[in-house]
Amino acid sequence: MSLYSWDYEADHPADEWLWMAHAYADASVALFEGMEAGTLPMQFHHARVAAAAFDQGLELFLKGPMVMAGEDP
Repeated sequence: MSLYSWDYEADHPADEWLWMAHAYADASVALFEGMEAGTLPMQFHHARVAAAAFDQGLELFLKGPMVMAGEDP
């Protein structure tokens, strides 16, 4: 995993997508936990954004292996 933006070019595209998938999942969990803890409003639109972040992460997670297999997602 690259730490700095100038190192990203050395990463395989699938690795980049998998790390982004983890970041989206972490953000989704943080949003849901914030709603549960009461630090964020427990409203439909907040939950929808959290679910969309998880959905995006899942999509990237599934695209990573496709890129490694040589397919064009």
